[in-house]
Amino acid sequence: MSSDKLHITSRSGYYIASVILGIALMVNSLSVSAHNDHPLGREQIDWDGAPQVLRTIALGMDFRGGGITVAHRPNGKVETRDGRECLVGPHFLFDIDDKIAFDLDSDVEIELIMDRSASSGFNLSYDRSVHPLMINHKFDQKDRWAPVKLVLERARLANRKLDHTDLSISAPNALFPTDSYQEDQEVVICGMKLTFISSANQSPEPNRGKLNLHVTAEDGTLITTRMGLYKPDGLAPIPSDQAINVDRYGETINQVVLRTVPSRWPSEGRFAHYINGNYGAELEAGRYQLVLTKGPEFRMHTETLDIEPGKTLNKMVVLKRWRDLPAEGWYSADNHIHIERPDPSYNRGILAYTQAEDVHLSNLLQAGNVSSNSHFSQYAFGLRGQYLVNDYSLVSGQESPRTSHLGHSIGLNGQAFHGPGDKPYLYVRTADAIHAEGGMWGYAHVFRNVLHVNRGLALDVPLGIVDFVEVLQLNILGTEYLYDFLNMGFKLLPSAGSDYPYFDEVGSERIYARLEGEFTVKAWFDAWQQARSFVSNGPVIEFSVNGNERTNEFSMSKGERLSIHAIADINPDFDELERLELVVHGEVVKSAKPSKKGVPIVLDYEVQAEKPLWFALRTYGKGSAKAHTAPFYVSVDGDNDFRNRKKTRALAQKYSKVLVAMKESTPSLDEEPEHFDTHNDILPMWQASKPELDMRIDKALKIYRELMQKDN
Repeated sequence: MSSDKLHITSRSGYYIASVILGIALMVNSLSVSAHNDHPLGREQIDWDGAPQVLRTIALGMDFRGGGITVAHRPNGKVETRDGRECLVGPHFLFDIDDKIAFDLDSDVEIELIMDRSASSGFNLSYDRSVHPLMINHKFDQKDRWAPVKLVLERARLANRKLDHTDLSISAPNALFPTDSYQEDQEVVICGMKLTFISSANQSPEPNRGKLNLHVTAEDGTLITTRMGLYKPDGLAPIPSDQAINVDRYGETINQVVLRTVPSRWPSEGRFAHYINGNYGAELEAGRYQLVLTKGPEFRMHTETLDIEPGKTLNKMVVLKRWRDLPAEGWYSADNHIHIERPDPSYNRGILAYTQAEDVHLSNLLQAGNVSSNSHFSQYAFGLRGQYLVNDYSLVSGQESPRTSHLGHSIGLNGQAFHGPGDKPYLYVRTADAIHAEGGMWGYAHVFRNVLHVNRGLALDVPLGIVDFVEVLQLNILGTEYLYDFLNMGFKLLPSAGSDYPYFDEVGSERIYARLEGEFTVKAWFDAWQQARSFVSNGPVIEFSVNGNERTNEFSMSKGERLSIHAIADINPDFDELERLELVVHGEVVKSAKPSKKGVPIVLDYEVQAEKPLWFALRTYGKGSAKAHTAPFYVSVDGDNDFRNRKKTRALAQKYSKVLVAMKESTPSLDEEPEHFDTHNDILPMWQASKPELDMRIDKALKIYRELMQKDN
């Protein structure tokens, strides 16, 4: 093995680093080619430097490889170095010929010939049996062309990386976060050889048995679920063809890698698949751990299975509910999903996946950029684009406009896709068009200042075109911007979404709205806008104000008693709640803890109505569980100015400074998402948008000045 320095990115590092912003992630997938139709900038490269490699792929981004890889340079190419045919670029994926190696669980030695003068090392990510793993390797001071040898422990090589590949190599700083946008952004790979230290393919054919699994709800009907099946060491067998197929960036897969799992997930294994209630597979004889889930409203089922040689195990499982929220009027939605639907024939397969995670309303977002290209296209919008089976639905939406200079925006429940046009930095054009159709418009990735979303918010919230902000994603609940604008008197709804396939599986974060009658798409959106809702990755929050459990606006008389009763609860298989907080004007005024382990948290609070205010409830688990209600507004004696008067002036100054700086700014090509599509259009489009954008900035600045003078 090479004496060069190694650092292995742990699985927890994978999930947490992806947490902090696999987001600026979308930020730099950089190829300056004229156009690329793949959302990750995929290009196949002809390279003959590794006979065991069937395909070589250049890719702008990879979120599923044990870390976040982001190429800050154009896609790679083949060049000649010292007479060698070499790959030169930021990020390459390799598909090992399945005739040579497939579905192993063994140590594999990889020998690389690399130009050590071109970089300080490299990152190697590979399909490992239990979960993806990334190795950060630093070169020592050996000769320029000295071989590098590494051992890939428990290599699976089962085509489970993006584009059905097995391993990838990237430049040291082709990561998020990166140490430098200028240095260590390319690697030079001139040769690759794999040696199989021990191979399952060389061992005798193992004894095998069969599993026939049937999963039903408590009423006996078959239901779709997520399924994990693991050997004691965490290995998940390749699913049979009875697993549900899932679309990921246009490729069909039947096994997913989980970024996050419930607290009681019994295995180190992070590969899972989905089933439609019936599942049959031939398995190597031995002991397995079965795990079945269906979102946070169902109990997790875990069981040990023994597969005997030559025998069939018939297994019936009844998946029990933790709580029937739809029966109580609460229906879940994921407001941020990217799955292409070219025509209606795709609906059934997509719905099987979203049903398996128990998401009742799945907003499938077509994505646009400044060049008017669209990824994850939807065959229709409005009623024609809706697909409804019982109380599960697919609905077309859009993530457009989206730039790294003003942030990403989302349009929901519109009647058409509204592309960015010739002035894509004027988000108001899209927002107005969607509002005119009865839809909703807001900002994505607002849990942090992702892609300079603070600029878009500073401009568009005071001008009245923002309905919602996405505050829960990647297990992060970020409320800074939500609270800031509420404290200045602007009404906003919190939103949540998985951003599948970039971040997590569908339904990892969701929003619940409370309906009065039967579920329809229109009823759900009406309820979100007008009644109770909360964002959550597991917990449930319910409460009443003076006995009222439905509305979110309350008219009080001065001195009248305001009584709040709240309850937070969670499926014990997902987490254990630690605290429930009542927030008024952004500050915690009451916090409650569970009276004993495993019981809901109850919070009671009474106060006399004196001035208008907004309040909300939020809860946190001992693990990663979080939930936050929509804000509630209290008017007093007809005064509905619910601002936080102590903070308004400072906040108006804060966002005025953002807009003044934005007026003098220019988009950075290094930060722009989908650079491979937009490189030639960014600056011309900015200049075309600038005059009208400056006028809008001036209007917003006037509103901030008026706010600053309001309490003088």
